[in-house]
Amino acid sequence: MTATWLLLFTITQAAAPSATAPPDWASVIRLAHSYSATPNCENATALVERLPDFELEVAHRPDYRTVEALYRLMPLLESRMFYGDSCAAHVAFRLTWTADAAFSEDLGAALGSLATNRPNLFLTELASAGVPCDRALGFNTDFTAQEFTDERQLRIKRLREFSKPDLDALRIECLTILERES
Repeated sequence: MTATWLLLFTITQAAAPSATAPPDWASVIRLAHSYSATPNCENATALVERLPDFELEVAHRPDYRTVEALYRLMPLLESRMFYGDSCAAHVAFRLTWTADAAFSEDLGAALGSLATNRPNLFLTELASAGVPCDRALGFNTDFTAQEFTDERQLRIKRLREFSKPDLDALRIECLTILERES
């Protein structure tokens, strides 16, 4: 029995570093530049494959250069998502696990805008990414109180109008969060 536990412990410890090892941030920077230069699905997929799909430990978070390279993608991602680019949306949702501070706020606002303008794409990518609704329903921090209220009401309206059985539970979860903010 002790030998079995020792074997399991050894196997678990051997597997743990690969599961929690930080991404190769230099590679992420190169891929971010490639996507910026040629924003296609191939480059988006390559970037997404290098980004974490879970919350990183503080010691494994990206350095300033990496955050800056990823943050510089925001205008490109926003415009491409606005026109329905699912690959750009996939990159943006994956970035929610890496972004922090102002980057996280801007990313949340861009994803929130996607919920208003393209609820199907928003919910599909939200479900795929496994990101909690509250991390993806941000609002532009420059909004006046009236602009915030108007955008929130429009977002609620657009999400209520959308219905797809496999996304309804997620849609209701997002609506609950938005309606609670009133």
